[in-house]
Amino acid sequence: TGYQWDMPRLCSEPLPDALPPLPAGVPFEEVYEVALMLDAREQIRREAGKSRTESLLKLVDRIRARGVAVDAEHHLPVGDALWVARPRLGGAAAGAGSFGAARELHVLGFLLER
Repeated sequence: TGYQWDMPRLCSEPLPDALPPLPAGVPFEEVYEVALMLDAREQIRREAGKSRTESLLKLVDRIRARGVAVDAEHHLPVGDALWVARPRLGGAAAGAGSFGAARELHVLGFLLER
């Protein structure tokens, strides 16, 4: 007998919102930029004569050419890629104490695994 998922039971409750904090009355897009973080160790199909790093950088360039902010400089503890919200420099959160610190990232509710 195999294990069978009870999908209606697992998916019947809505997922909680995974949004970072926002100052009152300020639109999300004025404070944050959504970016795709790729695991720097991700194994992708190499182009002939190219190293894994060169192939990954080419993939990053292709994604950026489509208008997506992407970062492939981190080793992710889980998944091949994830979506994050990162504060815009000089955005509405600038000067609001520790809110919007340059290293602050908020993981959104989507993780990618191949």
